[in-house]
Amino acid sequence: EEENRVITAFGKFLNWLRSKASEPLEVATVKRFRFVKKKSSVTETGIESLHGTEQVNSEDDLHIVEDPKVTLPFRPETRVVRIDLHSSKSGRYEWIQLEYDTVFSPYQCFHLQVQWMVASGSTTSKDFVALMYRRAQQAGIRCEQFPEYCSSTASGFDRRVQHPFVLPKIISLPSCWNKGQEFLQTLLLGLQVEHGFVVDRIRYFGRTSVKWYTLVHREGYIFVHLGNDVLELVPNYIKPVADVNEATKILYMEIPKLVDQVSINIQAE
Repeated sequence: EEENRVITAFGKFLNWLRSKASEPLEVATVKRFRFVKKKSSVTETGIESLHGTEQVNSEDDLHIVEDPKVTLPFRPETRVVRIDLHSSKSGRYEWIQLEYDTVFSPYQCFHLQVQWMVASGSTTSKDFVALMYRRAQQAGIRCEQFPEYCSSTASGFDRRVQHPFVLPKIISLPSCWNKGQEFLQTLLLGLQVEHGFVVDRIRYFGRTSVKWYTLVHREGYIFVHLGNDVLELVPNYIKPVADVNEATKILYMEIPKLVDQVSINIQAE
């Protein structure tokens, strides 16, 4: 039910974006659970079994099929559309570019990036961005703004954009991190379940096949970047500083405890 609620809410927001775009804005949606029509077939042993076939809208003669792979982080492609702005203040023709993910998953962040050259900053921020926030809230989804230094990576997905005056907190990973996905998946699950994080992006570090994740707190206070042998905790100072400092103070204490616990569990195995 929660998955359907999130997808429905995002669909309302997406329809509003489409109404503003000057060209088609297409986003695919992935679902972990879906209803499929039952179809009887005879196996080699002569026993009838039920197999999911085509998706249908009726709930008669249906069963639920789960695809757990949908919850795994992935790296979507992005596209760009132009959006015309109608500002009564400037009296000029203005437009912006909206870069967006081509796939929406209820289990990780969906990204929108506003780019402009043929528009004033006030028109972009006060008119379009503020309206986008309101529409997202009305649809029932959370929309948070992040500075570039909090972003997962620069172009190419394999290097971070560092801020010269924002020092991340570094947490060293234990030696068992090189066991690969087992340690990372356990740590990822702990950050999501125990501390309210959601997957932001996935990337590959260097030339290895090991997947590294960037997560963001649901309240938007802090990012967690998994690096080669460390965790980088990066605060988001677009949010009120007092709120960020209070939230990060707690997370700075709790996340190292989680890393140690995951390490102990992995080594015990």
